[in-house]
Amino acid sequence: MQADYKEADVLLTLGSYCWEDTFSGPDMPIRVRHVGIGGIAGIKSELDFIKFLLMYSPMLEKMIVKPVEYARSDLLTKLVRFRRASVQAEVIYEGKDSS
Repeated sequence: MQADYKEADVLLTLGSYCWEDTFSGPDMPIRVRHVGIGGIAGIKSELDFIKFLLMYSPMLEKMIVKPVEYARSDLLTKLVRFRRASVQAEVIYEGKDSS
């Protein structure tokens, strides 16, 4: 998945989209094992999507996150704090803060 800010003039309002309204957690778990997400800056809608994937993907093994250069400085901290449905889920951060 890739975030694209070329259409940045579209503003999301608070509560304009709720992943839980579209997918019900216990009734419809997401069956992915590996996810790659690139081009994110750490805005609320992006973080909500990542949080949703981690919470409702019991089979997830690996999520690779590649932020843009100007990503929020607290993005890594927020990612590691999200709860996960899978005890095996590993979040790999490939940004400037990674070692």
